[in-house]
Amino acid sequence: ENELAKEREETMRAKSKARDEENQVRVQLSEEREAMRSVDQLRRELAEREVGQAEASDAARNHEEQLTVKLEETKIELLRLEVSVRQATAKEQCSAVNAEQSLTVLQQEVQ
Repeated sequence: ENELAKEREETMRAKSKARDEENQVRVQLSEEREAMRSVDQLRRELAEREVGQAEASDAARNHEEQLTVKLEETKIELLRLEVSVRQATAKEQCSAVNAEQSLTVLQQEVQ
């Protein structure tokens, strides 16, 4: 009966030890799962940041391209205005020459 009691006690200790080990394994698994969730979350955040940076970079590049186009359009408009000014100046000079010629003709006719 003593031996039977000892065996029961050893069996109880073994079961208790097995339960403790099982609980430790469960705790470790839980911690590992939580760590994996954290890693996954960090990966998602990093991917979101990378996407955000790529989008910001694309937006900046698009804005730069728009500004470049606007600058080129402004240069073209400036050239058009320069041509218009030159044409107007040429017309004024022609008018002045014509007026001088007319005056000369009139003076000659008067004489």
